[in-house]
Amino acid sequence: FIYQSGGWSSTGDNNIQPSANTWHHIVGTDDGTTIRIYVDGIERGSNNIGSHTIGTSSGIVSIGGKYVTSLSNPFGGAIDEVAIYNYAKNAQEIWQDARGTQMRLRTQTTSSILDGTGSDSPIGLWHFENLDNDSTSTVVYDSSVYKNNGTRTNAKWEQNGVFGKCLSFDGSGDYVTLSDPANVTLSNAVTIEAWIKPTSTTNYNLIYADWYDGSNEAIHFSLRSGKLE
Repeated sequence: FIYQSGGWSSTGDNNIQPSANTWHHIVGTDDGTTIRIYVDGIERGSNNIGSHTIGTSSGIVSIGGKYVTSLSNPFGGAIDEVAIYNYAKNAQEIWQDARGTQMRLRTQTTSSILDGTGSDSPIGLWHFENLDNDSTSTVVYDSSVYKNNGTRTNAKWEQNGVFGKCLSFDGSGDYVTLSDPANVTLSNAVTIEAWIKPTSTTNYNLIYADWYDGSNEAIHFSLRSGKLE
């Protein structure tokens, strides 16, 4: 989980390497001072980088790779239930989310953890459910109150997500973009949450990227040399 403002600061997962072809619950938080990363409900790394602001999104938010003017560092595998919050979730909240996921994995019921309502709700929530029920649909619906719908490029709708459907990325030319989402505004704190099932963990693959002015300030999740950061 990396914050960039004139340079890179990161907290990599140095204790566990997410296994390929297995669903993992991943969370990155930034409370304005410390960035943290969690895997399957457990904190795996932190870095106190001092007081800072994250910035206001004026660039492109992308899922499945970095997209500014073209795609780079594409992710290979499945992604489900991406959520963005404008506050830093605490360890107990994250543990509850991960435990809820594990219980629902056995029943494949609809997600109720991330319901898009209430004062602690996400400012962006993408279930990847293909609500149009059309395999050719490119619309990735945002279930939060802000309705920042995304655009799917090449990624495939799949049936076997953590909750219902998910999106599958081929690691080559698949991605989702949200161009200049006005309501995804991250100034002092952020939580980014998702479920991933990578086909490989050896390459440098971006899961989520928010490029605030197109190049100079960014926050993202990636798999690099088998480590989540």
